[in-house]
Amino acid sequence: MNQEEYYNEGEEFYIEGEYEKAFSCFQKCNSIEEGFDCLNYIGCCYLGLNDLENATKTFKYLIENCPDWERPLFNLGRVYIKKEMLPEAFDCLSKAEILNPMEEDVFFYFGVYFQKICDYKNAVESYKKSLALNNFQSETQLNLAVCYAKLGMQKKALERIEFACLMDSKSTEALFNKGMILLAMKEYNKAIDTFLELYSLEPDNIDNMVDICNCYLKIEELSNAEKWINKIRLIDPNNEKARKLLMVLSVKKRMAKP
Repeated sequence: MNQEEYYNEGEEFYIEGEYEKAFSCFQKCNSIEEGFDCLNYIGCCYLGLNDLENATKTFKYLIENCPDWERPLFNLGRVYIKKEMLPEAFDCLSKAEILNPMEEDVFFYFGVYFQKICDYKNAVESYKKSLALNNFQSETQLNLAVCYAKLGMQKKALERIEFACLMDSKSTEALFNKGMILLAMKEYNKAIDTFLELYSLEPDNIDNMVDICNCYLKIEELSNAEKWINKIRLIDPNNEKARKLLMVLSVKKRMAKP
C-alpha cells in the first residue's frame, strides 16, 4: 500500500476505536514520509491506548514544530485531563482557542474539562459553542444532555439525547443516558422501551437488565419484573442486585394479594 492508503485505512480504524490497528497504519504511513497530520494521529492513538507518556512526547514535538497549529495543543490538553493535570489542560485549551477560535473541537474539550471538574454550567456553555460551529456532533449532543441532566434540566437533556440517538442509533452510551433521563422524569414506559433497545445491542448487560426490572417494579408489572430477574440469574445465579430485586418483588406480591 502507498502512503495515502495507509493514512486512509488508519483513519477508518481510528474512527472505529481500533487504536492498535490505526497506530500500525499511521506508523507505516509516517515511515514512508514524515507528516504532521500523521504524527498527530499517532499521538491520538497513544492516548486511546492510554500510553500517556508517548502521547505527551508526540504532541509536544508537534507543538514545537507547528507552533501555529491548534490540534496538538488541545490534544495535549486531552492528555493532561486524563492525567488529572487540570491547570495544564486548561492552559493548553486556552492557547488552542487563541490560535483558532472557530475550531469546534477546542470547545468540545473545554466542555470535557469543565465536566471533569463538575462545573456543569460552563460545560454546557462550551458544548453549545462547539455545536454552534457544527450542530451534527453526536458525542457533543450526548455530553450536553448529561450536563443538563446534572443541572436538573431534564426536558432540555431529553431533547439533546434524542438528537444524539438520531445521529447514532447504535450508541449504547446515548441509549443508557436517555433511559436514565426518562427514569428521572418518571416516564417509566418510555424508559423501558429505551432500555430494551439497549438490551438488543448488549444482551449480557446485567446493569441494563436491572434498570428494566426496576422500571417494571415501578409500574407494578410484577410478572415482567420477575422475567427479567430470572434473565439476570441465568447469567449470574449469585447476582446481588438480582437477589435484592427478588426481595422487593416478593414484598410487592404479598401486598398485591387481596
